[in-house]
Amino acid sequence: MELVELYKQFDSHPGLKSLALLVEERETKLIRLEGVRGSMSGFLFAHLLHQTNQHIVVVMNDAEEAGYLSHDVTQICGDSAVLYFPSSYKRAIKYGQLDAANAI
Repeated sequence: MELVELYKQFDSHPGLKSLALLVEERETKLIRLEGVRGSMSGFLFAHLLHQTNQHIVVVMNDAEEAGYLSHDVTQICGDSAVLYFPSSYKRAIKYGQLDAANAI
């Protein structure tokens, strides 16, 4: 089964509509999701990108988790939907180049 086909089945879940409405509320500044495992977070954020007209900032525990989430959402939504901001640490020798330690 392709990832996009699996996403279509996931996207039809009725509980996701209430999550999208919560994100669209202007008073809501922070939503914390707990107990989400594996690629489920990628499906959740892909759903929110499709259903809302909001910019979503996701902070992960480390660069590896962020890379996996970025990859999952990119596979569902396309390259233009996701911006990945790696470490701000810059080396003078490699200025302007991607830090290999933060790329997967």
